[in-house]
Amino acid sequence: MKGISQTPEWLTTKQVCQFLQVTRQTLYNWMHRKRLKAFKTSASPHGHLRFLKSDVVKLRDEHCARTLRAQLEKWRAKWPSELLKEKPRQ
Repeated sequence: MKGISQTPEWLTTKQVCQFLQVTRQTLYNWMHRKRLKAFKTSASPHGHLRFLKSDVVKLRDEHCARTLRAQLEKWRAKWPSELLKEKPRQ
């Protein structure tokens, strides 16, 4: 039906850690640094945390892009600049 949005998919802390291949501590650090938003299932201090799958996927994609850029820069630093320049095609 038009105008009805899909229900967001929620992930548990354990699911997010498995998906991102990180420890709980890393996940909590990212939450503290506001890199990933968590939602509590209740207002009590013992509420469980849930994460939007779309937020988790976005964080993964951003993290992968940063990692690849850093690896590329390290690789470029190791090679002489003349080897990195494109040679004219004949």
